[in-house]
Amino acid sequence: MVLKKLILWCLIVLLCSTVTLRTLAQSLIDEPLTLAFNTKVLEQVDALVRKDFYDAKAMPTWAAALAKHRQQIVESKTLSTLDLQLNKILGELKASHTQFVTTNDEAYYFLRTLFGSRSGKKSALPLIDYVGAITGGVNCARTQVRYVLDGSPAETAGIKIGDEIVSVNGQRYIGQLSFTGTAGKTVEVQLRRPALSGNPQALTVEVKPTSRNDYNAYVEAIVKSVKVIKVDGGTIGYVHVWCGSEDAHNAIEEAMDKLMDTDGLIFDLRDGYGGNFFNDLDIFYRPPAGYPSFTTVSRSGKKNTSRMVYSKPMVTLINGGSRSGKELVAYSLKKTGRSVLVGENTAGAVLAGRLHLLNDRSALYLAVEGGDVDGIILEGKGVAPDVEVRTDCAERGRKDLQYEEALRLLQQKIAKK
Repeated sequence: MVLKKLILWCLIVLLCSTVTLRTLAQSLIDEPLTLAFNTKVLEQVDALVRKDFYDAKAMPTWAAALAKHRQQIVESKTLSTLDLQLNKILGELKASHTQFVTTNDEAYYFLRTLFGSRSGKKSALPLIDYVGAITGGVNCARTQVRYVLDGSPAETAGIKIGDEIVSVNGQRYIGQLSFTGTAGKTVEVQLRRPALSGNPQALTVEVKPTSRNDYNAYVEAIVKSVKVIKVDGGTIGYVHVWCGSEDAHNAIEEAMDKLMDTDGLIFDLRDGYGGNFFNDLDIFYRPPAGYPSFTTVSRSGKKNTSRMVYSKPMVTLINGGSRSGKELVAYSLKKTGRSVLVGENTAGAVLAGRLHLLNDRSALYLAVEGGDVDGIILEGKGVAPDVEVRTDCAERGRKDLQYEEALRLLQQKIAKK
């Protein structure tokens, strides 16, 4: 009898815990907003745009959009509606790096931790209930997985690019808030996976999110993406550059240490975020004569040779999710002929952005500087591939045609050599 009561009590606790997780996310996104809250947010956004937006000529457009939609914005009932309305008028500026982000957006956590890593204020940064499956964006529906980070809980669970996230613990998927409070717990994620023909496949996977600094998770994914592929006549290395900035630069160098002996390299710049710069390419441009190999010998006689130059053939993967600093990197590789670019045109999102925290639930990412490369403005234009291979979300989940083409080109180069 005591055992039965104990089991019953445990079931009740488990049920209550699940219900709490199911309702917490929905309550956070659907929590009614006040007129005063919305008005204050709008005034903050308006003041920042008028003061810091990089293009003063856009101010008449901004004023007109604001006047037209002000009432709808201040009367927004929920955070999701406010998000939608504010981004509608920010879209009138037609500029990259300009977005209203909330705690329901994975970008909110990445941007805060990215800029925090630069400022050194890491201890005060928000942690994300990290899953690593990012939905929506280029060529993908809002609930469709656009990319999966290497080594993430999503990858471990078997979530693939192109999967549609239907629900989390039985509750309709609404964005990042669907995973709020789930770190360290196992959650059920219902998916709808595209099929080659017929109806999509419905399946449920178990995911265990972790509490992470989001930027650090992206940096870690760079190192975890590294692999060596054996092909006829040699080996091909692969690394996915998920983001930039100092820690990511160090991760790229760490990855290349593991790939130095390969006969060719796939340098994947697709999706993720930017923050990269030309110095990420130093190892590919250095003259070998100036950076000779260095060998150390231990007491046991074991030798270790380090090299700081990678001069083998490269193929770089790009798509519409390659943005910001990644576009500078792609431009350099194409102009110099150091690497063949395979895939689709990059995003054309090459403005400098700054993040402004508005309150404990939202922030404004705002373009504050324009610029050019060799006198060429890449904003709105991007970088075109040398070899175009177009694909979509669902297709990439089944077979990565861009990756397959990169392998084919490098195998040809290795065979000729």
